[in-house]
Amino acid sequence: MYVFHITPPPSSIQMLSWISLALVPVAILLFIIGFLERKGIHLPFVNMPSSLGPRGRFWLSIAIGLILLILSGYLYLSISPSAGTEVIVRKDGLQIRDIAYGKFIPKDSLIISKARIIDLNAEKGYRPSIRDWGTSLPGYSAGWFTLQNGEKALVFLCNHTRIVYIPTKEGYSILLDLANPDKFLEVLKKELG
Repeated sequence: MYVFHITPPPSSIQMLSWISLALVPVAILLFIIGFLERKGIHLPFVNMPSSLGPRGRFWLSIAIGLILLILSGYLYLSISPSAGTEVIVRKDGLQIRDIAYGKFIPKDSLIISKARIIDLNAEKGYRPSIRDWGTSLPGYSAGWFTLQNGEKALVFLCNHTRIVYIPTKEGYSILLDLANPDKFLEVLKKELG
């Protein structure tokens, strides 16, 4: 078993995951305001439409609070763990450990003979184009994407150079931005090839 780490996203992206946690207290405050409104206690510094009445202001604050809570959770779970994403080469296949987009790919599904290191600046057809289910921010992409060449791919990218490309027999490929792509490819071909 060999463990490799995905290149961590830029610090600005990692900071965004921590900033997203700041939305949690705001959501909790909105819940409290909503319950106070429901009890008929109107806070003078809270400017909500009085035409809604106490019940309407209650549901408005709960709805906004829930949206903020869901957004915070999504941002945190999709960005924060990526700094610790691991790719493990096992005897029976390839294990990608990520809280949001982790996956095990059996040895028989991998086309190891076509695995290679690519430069997405030179081979633009392999660039992620459409996000199917994933996270896409400037300098960071993770999850399921459709590539510019129409191929489906499980992607973990922070930059576009020296990316490991592994096609599978399951109708998708894997794009990995690893700290040591040469060593990974060597181990992959030795262990699973």
